[in-house]
Amino acid sequence: MISVFISEYGNVFSVFDKQDSGYLCFGVQNNNKKLFIKMAGAETIRSNVGTDVAITRLKSTVLIYEDLRHPILIEMIDHKEIEKGLSYLF
Repeated sequence: MISVFISEYGNVFSVFDKQDSGYLCFGVQNNNKKLFIKMAGAETIRSNVGTDVAITRLKSTVLIYEDLRHPILIEMIDHKEIEKGLSYLF
């Protein structure tokens, strides 16, 4: 399921699956554009929180990313709920 979701954005060139935050992250490239996807809802190797906690934490950051929007900071392009979690696209 994750591979189908990720393939919408391009080809994965890096996977960050050892996060203690409980987030699973991907570097994705589509032609010459590189994107970063952060998602909660899947177990990570070193997670110190459950998937429900990771989803709740990630969900709570939407307004923070929007409030801190600035030209020199990475821009959150999109966020959406996925089958068993939440994803952010940067």
